[in-house]
Amino acid sequence: MIISIYGASAVGKTAIAECLATNLSLPLRSCGSEVRIAAKQLRVGLQNLPLSVHREIDAKTVGWVLERDPCIVEGRFLDQVLFGIPRHVYSVKLMATEEVRLARSVSRAGSAIEDNEVKRSDVSDQEFREKSYGLTERPPPTLTIDTSKLTVVECVNQITTAIRVL
Repeated sequence: MIISIYGASAVGKTAIAECLATNLSLPLRSCGSEVRIAAKQLRVGLQNLPLSVHREIDAKTVGWVLERDPCIVEGRFLDQVLFGIPRHVYSVKLMATEEVRLARSVSRAGSAIEDNEVKRSDVSDQEFREKSYGLTERPPPTLTIDTSKLTVVECVNQITTAIRVL
């Protein structure tokens, strides 16, 4: 089974995916890490990474999950990237309130950031989604979790409980 964890920035994708991968002893791919590595190699900011590079990372992600099934993959746009692959994908959409996401962003940045940073990130993500994947319908997630008031372990427990039912 391929477990896909996706959602907006600062909802807990990486922390939850890392904990889940450890608990289930499954390999993990972080699409955000791949994007940051590519931007660093090209010496460009994340916003300036060419669309062709994003598409290459998407294609490598599809290949990676097909080669490693079962596995876990996390990223912002996996509902589109993994749509239609010839394997069962258990998709987990993570959400959180703007206030929680802002607090997490401040914690991660280690310094103050603007109050509208989360909204700007969401607008940027929506523009990127439309440019990269068009306005296609997105398949519904298998499971949706609001991480706002939950710990990483509580989220992981929800996912593991849900996949045991399968």
